[in-house]
Amino acid sequence: MDQKNSYAKEVSKVYEIINQIRNDLENEEDMNVNSTKGIKKIIAKYALILVEVKQIESYFNRLDSPFCFVHEHQFMLKALSEYVKATEDIVAAIKVESRVFTEEPYLIALKKQNNATEKISKVANLLI
Repeated sequence: MDQKNSYAKEVSKVYEIINQIRNDLENEEDMNVNSTKGIKKIIAKYALILVEVKQIESYFNRLDSPFCFVHEHQFMLKALSEYVKATEDIVAAIKVESRVFTEEPYLIALKKQNNATEKISKVANLLI
């Protein structure tokens, strides 16, 4: 039972981090795509998120899940991978040099990131 509880706590921590990232981004007032400074801030913010989420993904790849949570673990790994890819796509949609904010790819990537967040939430809610 301890392994199950320990694993559930790890999933819960990941969900809390992802949820906090979402809340931070939604409450960020000066992320302005109409200025070079704003674009640089957006890229910096997402770059930090990318580093953090890649670390979480790497940690989860090494984490042993209890046998009864193998399916959930695989689902979580896939969702984290999708989240990382979507975040990479978000960064790729924003270019500082030309002050270009490519809205359509950004919005598509943002939607993918939100979908991955929902998947992570599902696993977390199943195990808590």
